[in-house]
Amino acid sequence: MTNVRGETIRGAVKKTVLFAAIALFVSLIIATSVKVGADDTSVVSNEQIIALRTLNKIRTDRGIGTLNWNDKLSRVATIKAQDIIARGYFDHKNPDGEMVWSEVENSGYNYFTAGENLAIDFNTVGEAYEAWLKSPSHLENIISNKYSDFGFGIATGQFEGRKTNVYVQIFASPEPIYEQILTNIGGSNG
Repeated sequence: MTNVRGETIRGAVKKTVLFAAIALFVSLIIATSVKVGADDTSVVSNEQIIALRTLNKIRTDRGIGTLNWNDKLSRVATIKAQDIIARGYFDHKNPDGEMVWSEVENSGYNYFTAGENLAIDFNTVGEAYEAWLKSPSHLENIISNKYSDFGFGIATGQFEGRKTNVYVQIFASPEPIYEQILTNIGGSNG
C-alpha cells in the first residue's frame, strides 16, 4: 500500500513516528532548560532547575505548596555565591558586614520576608540539599509557608586553597502591594 507521494505506509509511519519523537525531544529540552517559570530573558542552568525541582518535591512531599522561580532572587544568589569565592568568606554577612537583603532590594524585589541558605564543599546540588535537610534552621527555610518565591545561585572556584562549590538559596515573599503603594506616597499602614 502506498500514500499519495508513493511511500509505503510503513515508511510514512516510520517518518511520522520519527518526526513526533524529534518534536517531543526538542519540546522537552526547551521546557526544562528555559521555562521553570522564568521570564523570557532568563537563562536557567541545569543546577538551578535541579534546585527548584528538589525544593518543590520536598515541599509537596510534606503537603506544602511549591515556590515560584524568581530571576531577581537567582541573580542575587549567584552574585552572593561569586562574592563568597572572590572574597574568601563563608557567612551570611560579607566582609563589609552587610547581609544579602540590600542586594535583594536593589534588584527591584521589594520583599516582605526573606531567608537565605548557604552551603559549601559539596559536589552536587543534591548533596547540598542533604546537608540542608539535616539542619533545623535550613530546613525551616525550605519548608516555610511564609515564602512564595525562590532563587538559587552556584559558584565554583578556589576557597581557602581548594576548588569548591558554593550554593546559595534565597527565599522571599514580596511586600503586599498596598504596602508598596503607601510607601511610595509617603504613608504607612499602622
